[in-house]
Amino acid sequence: MGSLEVRFALALVSLLAGVVIAALAWPQLAASLTLSASVTAWVHPVVAPIAGRTANDVPPGSRIGSDGTIMEIVNDRLDDAPLREAERVLERVQARVAAASQRLEALRLADRDRRELMQRTALPDRARDLKSENGKAAMELGTARAAEREALQALGAQRQAYRSAQKVAVTAPPGATIYSIVPAGAAVEAGDPIARWLDCDELLVDAPVFDPWLRLLSVGGRGQVMLEAESFWRYAEIVALRRAAEVVGARELAVIAKGRDRGLGQVLLRLAATSADFDRCPVGRAVYVRLPDLDLLARLGL
Repeated sequence: MGSLEVRFALALVSLLAGVVIAALAWPQLAASLTLSASVTAWVHPVVAPIAGRTANDVPPGSRIGSDGTIMEIVNDRLDDAPLREAERVLERVQARVAAASQRLEALRLADRDRRELMQRTALPDRARDLKSENGKAAMELGTARAAEREALQALGAQRQAYRSAQKVAVTAPPGATIYSIVPAGAAVEAGDPIARWLDCDELLVDAPVFDPWLRLLSVGGRGQVMLEAESFWRYAEIVALRRAAEVVGARELAVIAKGRDRGLGQVLLRLAATSADFDRCPVGRAVYVRLPDLDLLARLGL
């Protein structure tokens, strides 16, 4: 056999060996090629219920306490005119009650004097007059007290409305993790985004995948992920498949995978782990992903 045939045979053997090695190593190769992914989670926005200034001491990355409070908003621009008017109405009505009470008391004293005088002389006309005046004064006092009750109720309602609009506690689910939050003292308007929280017990993996490969995958399919700085695989389940034009971005997810800007499709996997499995919430950590349905033969069949 000539040297040319020998070189050709060696090249052919090397090529076949390379194909075999590539086929055997394909899962690891696929993991490193496709799937330069990131641990992420759904982000939940919080908006300001009222206008005012924020007062908070919950830094990003911290867990929300059992009462759910993440901050207070104090409205230092609130108009207190309705409250002051309700207080003035009550003062006027209470003045009427006091005047009616004094008048009725004076008539009762006069009636007592009349009775003492009647023991010595007969004054029937004056007795009828005093009885009529007593009745009118009692009615005036009853009307004034009814108005006082209404004014008290109105003032109470105004005070409650003022307190509700003047200071509001902003809450989120206890145990959730603060992802971002506006600083204390920030001026906000009602409806402004002021914080974002995420649940580190519902961890996802965002993996970029070429659009043509998505048809080889299905929701509910299995995957494996290896987190950066770990040396073992964790199980995961595919929960969403999206083409490049339909990917879920940074508004919905805490972190998006590297390479998302290259027009790749998206595979979202739910990680079979919770925050209790880690020293701290692993959102943002890079991961490698294995998707068994993306094997070499399936790709060669595209």
